[in-house]
Amino acid sequence: MEKSSKVFVRIKPFLSENIVTSVESTIVMESASYKKGDIFDVHPVFYAGCAMAGYTADDFQMQDDTGTFGFTCEDSMGDFGPQRTYRFDRDVTGRLVITYRTKTLEKNPNKADPGFSLFQTYGGYTASGLAFLVLPMKGEFEFSIEHDLSSFSSKAEAVCSYGKGNFIKCCDAKTLKETFYMVGNLKEFHREGSKLHIIWLADEIRMIDDFCRSMAELFDYTEKMFHDEDIPYYIFLYPTPRTVATGTGLTRCCSFGFGDQLVDQIEEAEPIIAHELVHNWLIVSADREEEISLFAEGTAEFYSCYILFMVGKIDADRYVDMINEKLRAYYVNPYSKGDFSSAFRKSWTHCYAQRVTYGRGVLTLIELDALLNRCTEGKVRMYNLMVELLDGAKEGIPMTWNRFVELADLYTAGKASLRLTELMEEGITAPAADFFGPEYTVEKVAAPVMDNGFDDTVRYSHDQVVTGVKPGSNAEKAGLRNGDVILKASSEWEAVDDENMHLVYQVRRGEAELTIEFLPRGEKVPCWQYVKC
Repeated sequence: MEKSSKVFVRIKPFLSENIVTSVESTIVMESASYKKGDIFDVHPVFYAGCAMAGYTADDFQMQDDTGTFGFTCEDSMGDFGPQRTYRFDRDVTGRLVITYRTKTLEKNPNKADPGFSLFQTYGGYTASGLAFLVLPMKGEFEFSIEHDLSSFSSKAEAVCSYGKGNFIKCCDAKTLKETFYMVGNLKEFHREGSKLHIIWLADEIRMIDDFCRSMAELFDYTEKMFHDEDIPYYIFLYPTPRTVATGTGLTRCCSFGFGDQLVDQIEEAEPIIAHELVHNWLIVSADREEEISLFAEGTAEFYSCYILFMVGKIDADRYVDMINEKLRAYYVNPYSKGDFSSAFRKSWTHCYAQRVTYGRGVLTLIELDALLNRCTEGKVRMYNLMVELLDGAKEGIPMTWNRFVELADLYTAGKASLRLTELMEEGITAPAADFFGPEYTVEKVAAPVMDNGFDDTVRYSHDQVVTGVKPGSNAEKAGLRNGDVILKASSEWEAVDDENMHLVYQVRRGEAELTIEFLPRGEKVPCWQYVKC
């Protein structure tokens, strides 16, 4: 396809009793030219453990100048979960029209969801483009996006990170997919002259004023810290029945979900928002997805603590405690052993494997920061390297993993790349003792390893039938059995950070429903922590 090719996209939600029940998308290309077997798109079936539209070939209505036709589907495993490839089943020419429709989902209080899915909420919907948009995958197009809101009885608006309402954007399909979309009677926090917009649909969110003020303060500091460009940034808020906060960053935006517990304690939201904000600036391209993920999640975790400290929201002791908590969660993770690539391949099918990227990333940044400090006698730290990467990108130097390693090697006489290779392969290793300076050192302690006591891939399956219960585990002792169907469960994500937190599972066994509670811990493993000398 030529770069100047135009694609018209109409997104139309359908309401029933003030609930968005489905969203229909229509794609029109005026001058399409594809061969039989060409790929139109590769669409996730699940993404980061979240349910996507899951279209089949039968869900599409397609026609060109010669009539109707269809797609063939191929399923495979992508870097972030199962995906489906759509190929044309014949040659396509002329005006191409594709229409497809997907149902919205209700929020599931029993499942952690960082907000990618297409959810119905407060008379509207919120979703990532990844959840429902099927668009031409390859090439750059002039996309014309139109939101048909004619089915709304009230005054409704649509917004994504590219602004409110309809818009035209020359880009690739990935750019349109990697943003959140929110439609309905929008509420907004925005200060004149600021690039930050906070958007939500709920009629009432407790402590919303305090939340917005705090998030604006974090954003203002972060954008200046990273020499930001003059581009708007959106935070999309949505209520979730869960008692913890969840956040997800995409292009120039992030979504943030919260539960009843959080709205009374804004401080619990700040580390998550700081993490998601960092994602906007610090992300690299690379040949290997694990390098992209290690860099992105590592820098987000590392700098979320640093930003809170620099803004004054936490003191020095709490800063050290937060780093220790992240290291501890890494060391007790059963998937932290061995090379990073192996753990990464399991990231979206194992509950705790997802967390390895975060912990290994923090450990990597700590090691490189300390190495830079030693080799330059304190003149260059990791922060300086990140800003140099960002400033170089403005001058046309791509932000890549190789560029990151090249700069690190420049200041460390080639030692950085050697250490990075070791960190990708070593698994469990002690952090740099001199990271916090001469007042601190590292001390090895013992901590109980995370152990659910059964096959944790179950938590990412559709039916959630328990299997692989380990004899003698706390789960078995508490009464969990193979064949139990999990109806509701507390957060494994939280349990990684709290070694005293019990997991509570509501299960169905035959006709009976049972509540089973146990401590998801096993034998003790080595764990390194920073302590004052």
